Amino acid sequence: MRSGELAKLLNVSDQTLINWMSRPEIRPFLSDTAVGESGNTQRIYTESDVLVLNTVRTLRAKGIQNWDEIQKKLEEGEREQEFPQNAIVTDNRTIPLPQAKQAAEYAIVLEQLKSSQKRANDLELLLAETKREHAELRAEYNTLLRLVGKLEGTIENIEKNERERRERGND
Repeated sequence: MRSGELAKLLNVSDQTLINWMSRPEIRPFLSDTAVGESGNTQRIYTESDVLVLNTVRTLRAKGIQNWDEIQKKLEEGEREQEFPQNAIVTDNRTIPLPQAKQAAEYAIVLEQLKSSQKRANDLELLLAETKREHAELRAEYNTLLRLVGKLEGTIENIEKNERERRERGND
């Protein structure tokens, strides 16, 4: 949205918008394209810029003239979504707020889904590695059991031979 369109929407003059945007308390809440720092000669306002400036308009209309107070309200996340009754939005270049919120929520959910899928894949790899290690340990355990069995048999044979030798020696 351009300056003239926004001024018309908010029912204020172009100069009033420029005055508001020159306030150091308000500038941090505006995009580079709104404050004219993007390199473009024409100021372009985002949906967020429109809401910030509409909030400034509403607060000033309610008698709040102190810029520090307005800054505090903006820092607390206050955004006025009700526009003047004479405002007719014909700008189709901006996304309506409900759709913008929905798109933002969708992006967050999509990111969470991707993160969950990655975590699930990582856990599946970990499970496969754990199963492989378990199988190796089970095979090693079985080998050791067989060796213990052989050693026990060997010990029994040695003990038996030793007993027999002693018995023959006593005869």
